[in-house]
Amino acid sequence: MNVTRESKAAQNDILKIELTKEDYLNGFEKKLKKYSKESNIKGFRKGAAPVGMIKKMYGESILAEELNHLADQALQNFIKENNIRILGRPMLADNQEMLDIKPSEDKAYTLNFEIGYEPSYTIALDGQFSKYEIKMTKEMVEKEIEAVKKHFTKLEDSADPIAEGDTIYFNYDNGDTLKGESFCSTDELSEVGSKSLVGKSMGDKAVGLAMELFNNEKLDVKRYILHLQDSSEEIDAQIAKNLTIEITNVKKRVTPETLAPEQISQITKDESKTTMDDLKASLEADIKKQYDELGRNFLRNDVYEHALENTKMDLPVEFLKKWIASEEENKLDKEAVEKEFANIEKSIKWDLISAKFALEHTVKVEMEDIKNEYKTKYIQYFMQSGYNPPADQLDKFVEEAMRDQKSVRKTYEQLLDTKVLDGMIESVKTKVVSYTEDEFVAESKKRNEKRKANNPAHGEDGHVHDENCGHNH
Repeated sequence: MNVTRESKAAQNDILKIELTKEDYLNGFEKKLKKYSKESNIKGFRKGAAPVGMIKKMYGESILAEELNHLADQALQNFIKENNIRILGRPMLADNQEMLDIKPSEDKAYTLNFEIGYEPSYTIALDGQFSKYEIKMTKEMVEKEIEAVKKHFTKLEDSADPIAEGDTIYFNYDNGDTLKGESFCSTDELSEVGSKSLVGKSMGDKAVGLAMELFNNEKLDVKRYILHLQDSSEEIDAQIAKNLTIEITNVKKRVTPETLAPEQISQITKDESKTTMDDLKASLEADIKKQYDELGRNFLRNDVYEHALENTKMDLPVEFLKKWIASEEENKLDKEAVEKEFANIEKSIKWDLISAKFALEHTVKVEMEDIKNEYKTKYIQYFMQSGYNPPADQLDKFVEEAMRDQKSVRKTYEQLLDTKVLDGMIESVKTKVVSYTEDEFVAESKKRNEKRKANNPAHGEDGHVHDENCGHNH
């Protein structure tokens, strides 16, 4: 067996494998005997067909199988022994002719494979990067306290006239069969309904058509105001009659001026924190943490884009295009690969940079990291409804979610990306840039608009970290 290497293009070689009879004869004969023992040929007992007959009937396909096995083995050994970092997978070369297999002849066979491999390169982490920090103000905390108070807004009975934002309770009667009790908010009134009802008080009346008083685009008037489930000409005739609306109650939204200790504990998720000062300190820390993470994502994305743009890497482009089109799971023909290749090349390049950095700096993602990431996502999800799942229930959720291997793989890649970029950040020079809240919002908007403009057809880059501005409590 002989393997020779010929250069075709940058990082793109041809491996020529020559197999003589001495290389394949032993394995070929073993396979013939195996097929003979397993064969079930008419006129012979099972496994009793002569080897010569098996060779005559199936020799070509059996020898082809052995040649493919030896060629694959030779490829893997050559790649390993020469420390070649393969891109994609080896493919039959374009000049490879169909083998004329003759099992009975003393014949040598030559197979030509094309390989692409990783180039030599140095990751570009030069230059200086901005490290964004938030300028905290009392106004930011006070604004957040007002937002928190709104979570505890209640509807309370009021004798005052109806105003925008109120909830109206009323009886309705069309003077025939359509009558009952209902309610709505002023937001669900039409323009006609607002003019008819806003400013009125409990006991006052208004007259009009149901479909003109209420906004049917915001709610199904027939179902939720008039409590009608069916539809018929008779029902439509009743709806077409004027309704008399009599206001029976008005409820106004009342936001507390201060919060109770248990409410503060609920917001801070800490039973020991019960005062407004505790709430202010907690909200300030929370706001700063979220803006710190946003600023960190700005920095991560800046380092990512710099490394990607400035790392010089000579990839085997034509080989990669051919390999990608040959993989059925990609579902891309040559034309589609050509059209998408700029983004594909970008992804391949980052994967190589990321893998190289991870190897050189021992960056790893452990299974425990993946489990903790799932736990964090579940906790954040349940926190939105105020539910804190017990540890055993949380473990069951995580165990169930991790049965989806695609999801696990995606989580692994996201965590590795973050760890690699955080490692890169430790390797670069940074300068602190202090931003106000408005400046953070403007920076976030600018970055998102730039990303959409640069890549409108593909949505969010899978390696880009969230740069959307905003915080939730």
